[in-house]
Amino acid sequence: MKKSEIIECEKRLQEAMLSSDVTALDELIDDDLIFVDHFGQILTKENDLETTVWSVKLF
Repeated sequence: MKKSEIIECEKRLQEAMLSSDVTALDELIDDDLIFVDHFGQILTKENDLETTVWSVKLF
């Protein structure tokens, strides 16, 4: 993958995160990615997307 492609994917990821675009996040985030949140909890991609959907419904 070229540097310009990586930069474009990063921009898309940032925009999706800022707008809580679950469809775009699902496309951009690898299924096997593991997150560690600010509480030290280990989360899967599915957990992260569920949290995004939940927060969108609140606001």
